[in-house]
Amino acid sequence: MEKAVNVEILKHLETAGIINDSQYGFRHQRSTGDLLAYVTYIWESAMEGFGESQAVALDISKAFDRVWHQALLNKLPCYGFSPQLCLWLTNFLQGRSLQVVVDGASSDVLPTNAGVPQGSILSPTLFLLHINDLLTVTSNPIFSFADDTTVIASFSSISQSRHEKHKTTEVGWCGH
Repeated sequence: MEKAVNVEILKHLETAGIINDSQYGFRHQRSTGDLLAYVTYIWESAMEGFGESQAVALDISKAFDRVWHQALLNKLPCYGFSPQLCLWLTNFLQGRSLQVVVDGASSDVLPTNAGVPQGSILSPTLFLLHINDLLTVTSNPIFSFADDTTVIASFSSISQSRHEKHKTTEVGWCGH
């Protein structure tokens, strides 16, 4: 069932152009090589104009475990998903719990309101939906392969570079 749901979600996302074009992870006909080639082109173009490029690499630690269920579920109708699919995904995510076992000793079972199931075919797609708006929160280009993200500032001339260095870019995640 999960596979069929994932196929339909991905078809909708690609057809409607919902997933940010700067996201290369978990997408058909996209690879780390594609992303690396494009970012290298941006850097090379800046260098040819005697400018410079700056990059900040970010990684979301335990990314799949950090998907907040309620935030993700609130975004789904905005992406054009039917009420029936939203309800199905709500049932898929809610009511989950965690328990830790170390050397045969078990912790209490505790409910969780975050994380997508490890090993589920739906988890990468749900993760992409959760972070989709993160890629638009700054005027500088952000490129991502799943949870590995690079923020780039490239300047094609020395004077532009000096001017831009003195500007502050404010980044904030304005999720739904």
